Amino acid sequence: MNDVKQHPDELLPWCVNGTLTGPERDEVENHLQGCDRCRQEVELLAKLRTKIKTVERFEAPGKFGLKRLLRDVKKTKTDKARTWTWWQPALAAAAMVIVLQGILLVNMWPRPEPFTPAGARYDGVVLQVTFAPGATELGIRKTLNEINGALVGGPGPVGVYRVRLRMDPKEEKAIAAIIATLQARANIVTHVVQE
Repeated sequence: MNDVKQHPDELLPWCVNGTLTGPERDEVENHLQGCDRCRQEVELLAKLRTKIKTVERFEAPGKFGLKRLLRDVKKTKTDKARTWTWWQPALAAAAMVIVLQGILLVNMWPRPEPFTPAGARYDGVVLQVTFAPGATELGIRKTLNEINGALVGGPGPVGVYRVRLRMDPKEEKAIAAIIATLQARANIVTHVVQE
């Protein structure tokens, strides 16, 4: 009995096709004379080869066949879209309950105290100030400390800052003196006016 390693399995298809030449063809033909297993394999491959050659070529279905195929695919998609399983309505109802509970909880949540936005009115005196393009942060800070002012807003769209002075609005002479001081600092302030 022949050993499996001696069977020329990888050469049998080439033998059936008639493409083996020289010593490989002679070796396979000699082996086939004494091996029933390989002869049966060659017969099977030959039948398969004949069958493949006789099968008609596949022709495209044409426009009509393509339209029918597309119609069937579309119908299958719409049929699946309309099909609801038993758990989908229950899931939708549960999701709605969760959303409603979330809305209720958010409305019951304590809100922080209101804060004063940057554009709001402040108690005291507020000046509108435009700083010079070359003004440094240190120079601006020193100037604001000298007048006891604090930035409360800005810069706005045109570069205007809002500066709050910690003083009574009735002190008109003191306010005028502060504005004059800021106007004198041309290297820091280019424009100042009281709101």
